[in-house]
Amino acid sequence: MKTSNLFLALLASTSAIATPFSKTKYLKRGKSSIAKSILELIGHATNTDANAWDYEAHPDMCSVNMKTEKGGNCHADVTCSDGKTRNYDNWGGCAHQVVNRFDDPGIGPFTITWTKKDDDCSDGLCAPELALEYVGNYFVFNVEALSEEAQDNANSATLCKVGCSQPDPESEPSSENICQATNRYNTKTIHSNQCGVPAIGKDYGPEKLDSQGPVGEAGYATGWCGIHVVQYQKEEPAADPASDPKANYHLDVTLYDSNEDKIGEVLGMEAPAGEAVSVFSELPYVMLVTAQKVDADPVLFAYSDQSWAYADAEHHCNFGQYDSGNREGDYETMTTRYTQSEWRTIIDDAERDLPSSFPLYKAPSLGTPDFAKCIDHTLLKLEATKEQIDELCEEARRHEFVSVCVRLKWVERAVHNLQGSSVVVACVVGFHEGTYSVSEKVKEASIAVAAGALELDMVINYPLLKQHRYSQVFTDVAAVRNVAPHPVVLKVILETSKLTQVDIVAGCKVAQAANADFVKTSTGFGGQGATEENVRLMKSVIGPNMKVKASGGVKTVNECVAMMEAGAERIGTSNGVWIMKEARSLLEDFTHAAGDKGRKNSRPADSLTRMFSSS
Repeated sequence: MKTSNLFLALLASTSAIATPFSKTKYLKRGKSSIAKSILELIGHATNTDANAWDYEAHPDMCSVNMKTEKGGNCHADVTCSDGKTRNYDNWGGCAHQVVNRFDDPGIGPFTITWTKKDDDCSDGLCAPELALEYVGNYFVFNVEALSEEAQDNANSATLCKVGCSQPDPESEPSSENICQATNRYNTKTIHSNQCGVPAIGKDYGPEKLDSQGPVGEAGYATGWCGIHVVQYQKEEPAADPASDPKANYHLDVTLYDSNEDKIGEVLGMEAPAGEAVSVFSELPYVMLVTAQKVDADPVLFAYSDQSWAYADAEHHCNFGQYDSGNREGDYETMTTRYTQSEWRTIIDDAERDLPSSFPLYKAPSLGTPDFAKCIDHTLLKLEATKEQIDELCEEARRHEFVSVCVRLKWVERAVHNLQGSSVVVACVVGFHEGTYSVSEKVKEASIAVAAGALELDMVINYPLLKQHRYSQVFTDVAAVRNVAPHPVVLKVILETSKLTQVDIVAGCKVAQAANADFVKTSTGFGGQGATEENVRLMKSVIGPNMKVKASGGVKTVNECVAMMEAGAERIGTSNGVWIMKEARSLLEDFTHAAGDKGRKNSRPADSLTRMFSSS
């Protein structure tokens, strides 16, 4: 069987892959355990060393804040380990017993329902119930119960944190509690509640309060697929090897989705040497498994257009030695998130829904810290020297750019240079052709993150994208995301000069499906760089939950602002210092001119308006 070079390369790099499966975990992570009393469950979570809602101490957790005041004004926000707070103020019904639904990229779909009002709350709405789709399929967190009974204290000077042993504003709730509630009584009543809940796919406590990943209509959670295999030894010799099943191997094969839920299984399957046998599951394609002629031979697998050998010591894991007549092992591979027809529908729908006109976005005021924080200060020349890298870092520190973007060999030096500053290090991956194997990109990403890079700019395999091989492109991006999870920022470079509009739309949707943070226009090494037209297109496709980085050919302040107004929230340029000098000079010239005319606070003339798109 011919083995795919792409996936053999992926297997060969597995020492760098943060794998989600292990032998000891090959049990269905039972959702029934979640259906236990959450109070009982949390009561056993005694080995936590900090509060569950402290997402900095517990990076697998997210903090959900719920608040009402003056009898209404409902508010919720979610903060995860990336430190970004997402606010939810658009409530369908800020009222008693109304279920309000939201969807957050960190915790998934969730609902909040206020269960008490007026006299039961002293005033207004209180006692929310929180439910998450991926935790027990909307199992209800009774926040008040989880926080313990509220202490009835109407003293306006008292801040009562429910669940505390003392009603002291400075005291902290006990670590066993997953939620806390605060009631402030003064001229207006504020009911504030905070809960710690697992981020998507994460869990909490020894009892495993699990967040399952999205399952969707396919019936399985996409991403990594786990395979557990038991190979039973032949009962040789056999009188007639051609007809006697004792002359053949037998296999147990169990498939798990990325939630570690069982999605397919065959037991005692007869496996004549060299013949592929089929394992049917909820996956869109049949898994083919082939046992070979002798015990030491690896088992072969094929799925869709992928194939690989199993039990090679250089690859992901070995079968164990035969013990009591069998050997067994575990393996994981990336399944495509969608079938080819599903990808086609998603991309066609996105192109069909493109607007006829595009909004004009506001750029930060020229010369301000917010403007500087949009710039990735970049040096990617192969011939760059350590002195030039040092200078790049010094410039970034002085101008307070958001990052420096360098090649892998300079990451460690840049991280050292920027210690004590707010500037982070971004590293390019698969640069600049994009045709590196998945294993090479995974290896680069892993080394970069280990060296201190907090952002990755990976080049998508745009030749495969142009061939409409969307599942392979998805695997390319998702494999890097897997070894560089949040809070590492992942930017996917499309190289738009090589792509048609349909290809750009497709690249955006694939990057979005793989949970990238940005789509980026260009490497700056492959033809025309960023254009306003492509930035507008990309921002329209990805919507508000992802961002666009414009890179390649952005050399002046006017070009920089034009990209921001088209929808870019990050600019990649080697001309950051010049852009900042130009911006500050323009601002100073205008301020002086306006002052001379007694119009110091006026807006600039029409010819400069685009450079002052926010005040």
